[in-house]
Amino acid sequence: MSGASHFLFVGDHRDVELIARILATLPDTSYGQVFIEVPSDQCIVPIAAPQGMTVHWLLNSPQDAPAAPGDRALQALNAWAVEWMADHLTGHDLPYLMWVGCHGNLGVSERCRDLSAVNGELHLHHPHFH
Repeated sequence: MSGASHFLFVGDHRDVELIARILATLPDTSYGQVFIEVPSDQCIVPIAAPQGMTVHWLLNSPQDAPAAPGDRALQALNAWAVEWMADHLTGHDLPYLMWVGCHGNLGVSERCRDLSAVNGELHLHHPHFH
């Protein structure tokens, strides 16, 4: 997969429509992960994505030991970074293109800052990250 980009999208129920629109513009050969936190399974909707993109729905239901809004997405972002960013540190040359929503979750914003500080080659968009 040399020369390809690895996409990551992390968001919550407010970001579903935008993430779906972005996914619709990606080439069929795109590769990556999508993590979307929702407050109920009723918020889960079909999203068309290139074959190499995997969409994961993260349920943060008030009935089932709820976490703060955005915390399930933050857990997914952290797990992704541990798995994929370690490759960059060992010489993997795959560019990472990230779009992270979940505005309002301080932990998500802080993690975006941390990831950018560790990897200057990271292409990262987050609404509260400057």
